[in-house]
Amino acid sequence: TRHGHYVINQSKSMIEYCNEFFHQNKKLLEIGTGPGVSLTMFEKKGFDVIGIDANEKCVKFINEKLKNGKCIQGFVDEIEIDEKFDVIWLSHCLEHMPKPHELLKKCRELLKKDGIIFVAVPNCENENMLKDSIYENASSFHYSENTLERIGNNVGLKKVKSGTLRELYRFEGRFHLILEKNIKQINRKLCPYYPFKTTKKNNGREIRAILKKM
Repeated sequence: TRHGHYVINQSKSMIEYCNEFFHQNKKLLEIGTGPGVSLTMFEKKGFDVIGIDANEKCVKFINEKLKNGKCIQGFVDEIEIDEKFDVIWLSHCLEHMPKPHELLKKCRELLKKDGIIFVAVPNCENENMLKDSIYENASSFHYSENTLERIGNNVGLKKVKSGTLRELYRFEGRFHLILEKNIKQINRKLCPYYPFKTTKKNNGREIRAILKKM
């Protein structure tokens, strides 16, 4: 389906956004896995993965797909986790949390010294995304880059990379699709987060941020 292709392309783009921060040790926790697109991609890339999601059907579906990793049903504050992680993945999860600072605090506790937390949320400096965040997706909080950075700072996390991204326009997408098929190396330089690109704060769809311990 169109939405399925969108989710796959979005996950690939997010992984590429973080690629420079991935190191040899690759233990990853994803909170709010949904159907598990990112989690299964990470396992195929050699990551040791664990996922957490409240949806029983999603958890069952993901565990049927994973070869060595696992997905646990429940909420992160209710599950006892003894491990530490190199990467904690929060893709369009934080905006639905009634206490986002508590989730980030918990993530900080679960993070290794040099690990990263990846966060993606709707860009509510874009008026259309703000309306969608209020009326369509029923988000608990509505973020700008600054508010996301401040909430991280409040729990001892510093921003090491962030940006606002939009999808490619149709004519851009066709151009880059041709390059992707024929001259992939050039396309990756021109559009490293294909099929998304960084943009101005008021017209991007989502904010992406990479956080580390202070």
